[in-house]
Amino acid sequence: MTRSEHPPWIQSSNFYTTFLNKIKEADGNSYGLLVDTFYELEKDYIDFYRTTLDCRTWCIGPIFLHHDHALHKINSKDKLNHDNNKSDENNPSKHPCLEWLDKMPRGKVVYVSFGSLSRFSSAQLLEIAHALESSGHPFIWVVRKKESEEVGVKWLPEGFEERISQKSIGMLIEGWAPQPQILEHPAIGGFVTHCGWNSSEESLAAGLPVVAWPLSAEQFYNRKLFIDVLKIGVGVGNMKWSSMIDGTDELVKRDKIENAVREMMGDHVEAQERRQRAKEFGIAAKKAVQQGGSSYDSLTAVIDELHRLKNSSKVAA
Repeated sequence: MTRSEHPPWIQSSNFYTTFLNKIKEADGNSYGLLVDTFYELEKDYIDFYRTTLDCRTWCIGPIFLHHDHALHKINSKDKLNHDNNKSDENNPSKHPCLEWLDKMPRGKVVYVSFGSLSRFSSAQLLEIAHALESSGHPFIWVVRKKESEEVGVKWLPEGFEERISQKSIGMLIEGWAPQPQILEHPAIGGFVTHCGWNSSEESLAAGLPVVAWPLSAEQFYNRKLFIDVLKIGVGVGNMKWSSMIDGTDELVKRDKIENAVREMMGDHVEAQERRQRAKEFGIAAKKAVQQGGSSYDSLTAVIDELHRLKNSSKVAA
């Protein structure tokens, strides 16, 4: 990683450096760490924590999958709910984008979302729109409500929404979208993401390759994980860390964005290998939270450990 990709508190000392040092001190004084990841994904780093740093570490993620797994078990037992094997086309709560995806070919749609906090200029949104329309792949693009509501600001090409609707090549969602359900849909073939950790885990669990476009926080580290370690990502976007509040002044041109999307969605050997690796991580993520999986067992172990500590303190008293 380059110096410019690191947060300012890493490059030089500031008030946030002091705050992070207090967190590190608290970590050192704690009994152990619970981490929202799964062992199979970051084995080397977890082993480093446990052995070199001598830190008790329990990997219990992806946490959102625990909820999905529990909900599935509840629904399976509840005779009043829909049979999980039946179509939910009559479900009034089904988002229109999922119905749109039902009509798309398997693995051909690109999902684009930069989270609820990332900020782009209207010029950057315009470049993204041009790139997606020219990419040759159908897409779902989620835009923050505040960005889409700026008065008098042109952030879409003329007639963009009409064209993508008439040709059924794209869908624009302004505001909230059911991201985990979108990523798990069989029509989705890749994810253009800001590399926030929640989005990263959701894409990993869905077994998808990514176009990694970090902006802030720890997102540049996650890009490196996707591209250099896991080898399931294509890089594009900013080369300089920016504040979530101020946004970025970098402008990534449409040709670079389009090329990255085409590279991710391509049929050449390297793209196929990325997809296969991503699929394997998706399988591993789901197994991790199931009974007998690494995260399931780790969560059980930490609960047992807390019970042991409680009982031992009673004996000591």
